[in-house]
Amino acid sequence: MIGGLEIADTALRFVVWDGKTFQMTGLKLLPGVVVGGQLKDKERFIAALKMLHAQILGEKKHRTKINAIISLSSIGVYTQVFTLPFIEGESLEKAVQLNIQMISPLDFSEAYSGWQFANKDEDKVRLEILSAFANKGVVDEFSGALHVAGFLVVAVESRALSLSRLLKEAGAGFDPTRSEVVMSVDGSGLDFLIIRHGQLHFDYFNSWHDIQGESKEISPDAFRAAVIRNLHQVLNFYNSHWQEPLDEIILATTGFHDEVVKIIQENFSIKIRDFELNTSQTVAPDWFVALGSAVRGLIPRRSDKEISLLGVDAQEEFGREQVLGFLRFWQVLMPAAAAIFMIAFAGVYFSLSNIDENLEADVASVNRGEQAQEMRGIESQISEFNRAVTLLSSVEKAATLKTILLQKISDFSGRTGVMISRIYYQSANSPIMISGSARSPDDLLAFKKLLEGEPTVKNIELPPSSVQVSPQGAVFSMSFSEAQASPR
Repeated sequence: MIGGLEIADTALRFVVWDGKTFQMTGLKLLPGVVVGGQLKDKERFIAALKMLHAQILGEKKHRTKINAIISLSSIGVYTQVFTLPFIEGESLEKAVQLNIQMISPLDFSEAYSGWQFANKDEDKVRLEILSAFANKGVVDEFSGALHVAGFLVVAVESRALSLSRLLKEAGAGFDPTRSEVVMSVDGSGLDFLIIRHGQLHFDYFNSWHDIQGESKEISPDAFRAAVIRNLHQVLNFYNSHWQEPLDEIILATTGFHDEVVKIIQENFSIKIRDFELNTSQTVAPDWFVALGSAVRGLIPRRSDKEISLLGVDAQEEFGREQVLGFLRFWQVLMPAAAAIFMIAFAGVYFSLSNIDENLEADVASVNRGEQAQEMRGIESQISEFNRAVTLLSSVEKAATLKTILLQKISDFSGRTGVMISRIYYQSANSPIMISGSARSPDDLLAFKKLLEGEPTVKNIELPPSSVQVSPQGAVFSMSFSEAQASPR
């Protein structure tokens, strides 16, 4: 199960679906641990994460990893939409990567970036692509602390993506055909989102740390001025980029609700409605960001195509953990299956022993037709027993071979830096399919070469059409067959 974890300047909030409801666990951070999205006190931050881990799973499961979509609530994540003509496949990937490098607000070597589709404009025959960028050093620092505290990072995203997803999937009265501004006022700051066609198109975040500046506190006048100034900037940006009229402002506040409504009504002629959820479970706005990330955790990994600002090393760690989890499953399953077979065989053995005793008593009358028929039944049971013994032997041998082969694949991927995202094995007569990603084509070729040297592997196929290369690495799918070899 994958949950959503919001990291803000003032608190940690974790939300996960338990099959019936969303479970919410939170912890306040001490002042000065995280300031303006920057990790200032790593030791105290790790200690807080460990406390949160214990609250979620209990003290006895401190070694168990918690899978989480991380929403960095107060870090500066830059978003921008750009357009491309209708293209597909490798050409689309190359065009997107080129545009991302050109528009990156940070030095591209010092940034993590990602993209997703925002809209397909049939009238203008173009694609709208949403891109996002975050400082690599900041993301790595948070990811490292999470790893130490027992959290396995599945993806990293901005609070804007979390909120827009929650609005789309669970927002009361949400209409994807309308254009709207979402305004969030919480413990992190003021956040303004532009939603078009049901997707995030723009995000402007102003933290309380930036609004406060050199002052000791934020005065009512400074708060009012920040709301008016920021909302003017967002509305002007919208009007200069899109022609559709804005229907309303959707407001989510954890405090100062009436004050914000009054400021907007006095200075802007636009409707306001509260951000409400159409769920049976009551959730306060404080938890909206973490809940939006938790909703992403419910999406199967192979279907999740949304932006992730996560480094390759962290992605590989998650992939290795998936493979190791699969191996641990087989290690538990094999002894259990063997135990079930042994119990069944013991029952058959005792049954046959009783039959043997009865045969000795009736051996004198075996020539009669009725006794001869009984003997044929006994011979049939003995044949079934022998077939069961043969089946157990083949099952144990196949299971041993599969475990060794999976261990080899895990070892080869760790040595070459290849991340395995999926292993598909249908039957002994069908090829084994592997898909995943590598940091470079050279790493992928090194992984293939190691497989070629493995005696239990044959018929390796890695066609060029199954490899997609980008500046961030190579995504691939390959297949091979299992050779008949004795377990080593």
